[in-house]
Amino acid sequence: MKAVEFLQVAGVVLFGVSITPTHAQETVRIGAANPITGGLAAMGKDAENGTRLAIEEINASNLVVGGQKITLQLDAKDDAGDPRTATVVSQALVDDNVAAVVGHLNSAVRFPPQKHTAKPESYNLPLPRILPIPFRDSRPLTG
Repeated sequence: MKAVEFLQVAGVVLFGVSITPTHAQETVRIGAANPITGGLAAMGKDAENGTRLAIEEINASNLVVGGQKITLQLDAKDDAGDPRTATVVSQALVDDNVAAVVGHLNSAVRFPPQKHTAKPESYNLPLPRILPIPFRDSRPLTG
């Protein structure tokens, strides 16, 4: 299954939206939070480029959701692989009104120890997240 088809199906399954023909158009911002600088920059750039490629493919497919043509726009931010910087990046993506976030790339940034940030609640983004790689998560499950 192509990435475009997968994401279209995922949109229907996760968000309950249907895919139907239309002429209206809406731009949806997708956030990306990756280490573009620092020790993990090579991996971060690859993750960002992968996200950019997926968005280009989806836009080329003329995605329609709920009767509206959707164009995705990437809002990429550099978290530098640093928990403190990631807090600022996370809040910036929320402030930018992105619909979803791809990232953060590494688990130390995704779920930092509380001592690294004065605002650990910013890691509880009120947005859907796509995690680009497997990660270690030692937090207890809550529900």
